[in-house]
Amino acid sequence: MRNKLNKLYLYSGYLSAFFMVLIAMTIVAQILGRFVNITVDSTETAGFSLAALTFFGLSYTFHSGEHIRVTLFTRLLGKKS
Repeated sequence: MRNKLNKLYLYSGYLSAFFMVLIAMTIVAQILGRFVNITVDSTETAGFSLAALTFFGLSYTFHSGEHIRVTLFTRLLGKKS
């Protein structure tokens, strides 16, 4: 059972990456469409992709034991003397 769950978490990470690429492709399509005067309506596509990216990414991230760390930003600020 644990093996199947690990595969499920891995596949959800792949799905999350796919939806991230899909968002990037819709942005590129909008930019290229402006050059040739074609309106690319991607509001729904980007919205659904963002939701899928978030929820599929959460399961993979929690399984990996990672999370967004506030210390990343404090480390970039440097030490106060």
